[in-house]
Amino acid sequence: MLKSKISLAPTGELAVKRLVIVVDDDAVVCAGMVEMLEEAGFRAECFNSAEELFETDWAEHAACLLLDENLPGISGVEALARLSAAGTLVPVVMITGAGDVPTAVAAMKAGASDFIEKPASDKDILNAIDRALAPSSDDPTFDGLHVQAAQFTAQLTPRQRQILDLIIAGYPNKNIASDLGISQRTVENHRAEVMRKSGVKSLPALTRMMFVSSLTAQHGTYLPHVQPLKLAPERADLDRERFE
Repeated sequence: MLKSKISLAPTGELAVKRLVIVVDDDAVVCAGMVEMLEEAGFRAECFNSAEELFETDWAEHAACLLLDENLPGISGVEALARLSAAGTLVPVVMITGAGDVPTAVAAMKAGASDFIEKPASDKDILNAIDRALAPSSDDPTFDGLHVQAAQFTAQLTPRQRQILDLIIAGYPNKNIASDLGISQRTVENHRAEVMRKSGVKSLPALTRMMFVSSLTAQHGTYLPHVQPLKLAPERADLDRERFE
């Protein structure tokens, strides 16, 4: 385990600083994260595996956990599931690979407060921690994403909304095409339109926006339930004419 300069149970002035736990198997990344977090006014400790984390009483002292998905041994999502099953109340921010929608979805289903993609800037990390520490649906960040999601989904055709739900559920283009009885190229074109209308730059970012919207509107429902939509024949024909 990489040791930071601060113990888990500090006294004096350090006791008023919020503790952020980082779990990442890269020692260089750990050192950089600890330094950045301390400069931002947090206390920080880093563990190189979930197994090391579970050997301590970190949850009694921590305000937030930054958990890398790609860990040796117990994966980030598995560790998160264990924490949720144990009733751990510390908010968890999952760190995923770029464009890794299935992991982002799995993390949210397992109880992650938020997730960020690698490579993440210091600003991205600190913003994610801020969101995790203030997860109220009254928070401006949540309200803004809820409005953004509502405006975005209002622009979608029924077919595009259907494909959006399947994308968020982790279905690859090939499976979506087979399930819907359309060509893979049609799915790709619809998917590009969905991304353009969303205004976000990546699929995990889109997943997060829809997750927050669902959480705000339904008070705890993490993902929209995927239900096949029955398109009116004339609307389906319009879609095919445009995208095939």
